[in-house]
Amino acid sequence: ADNVPGTMGMGVFANMGNITSDIRLVPVVNYWSKSETFAGDKVSVRDISFGTRGQYMFRVNSPKFQPFMGAGLGMHFVRGEVSSVSPPMSISTTETKLGVDMGGGFVTPLSHKTDLCFDMWYTMASDVNHISMKAGISFDL
Repeated sequence: ADNVPGTMGMGVFANMGNITSDIRLVPVVNYWSKSETFAGDKVSVRDISFGTRGQYMFRVNSPKFQPFMGAGLGMHFVRGEVSSVSPPMSISTTETKLGVDMGGGFVTPLSHKTDLCFDMWYTMASDVNHISMKAGISFDL
């Protein structure tokens, strides 16, 4: 996320099939969090998002390499928390934000219904904009 050092996250996505000959629908659920401690005080932020992306699959000659680009929308449930040891107190806030995703990547088939997927997405969700790079397995439903 912007102004937050790199972190690891996790997510789930699925290939729901094509809605046109070149565009497929991909629902996604993602989670990431980051905590930092400064002189005993702790600051943390987390984002759980649910969204859907449309991916334009470029027509290429190789069945082993399928590049795509896409865009999508998602709802982000963002929680921020600050806790202090002196004086002892804790403050937290939770906000719901609409996010827009833009990105691309490529897939390579592992079987008839399973693909290996590599992608990069930029998410704009108010003050929790972030870039994510992912690798994973996509299962056709």
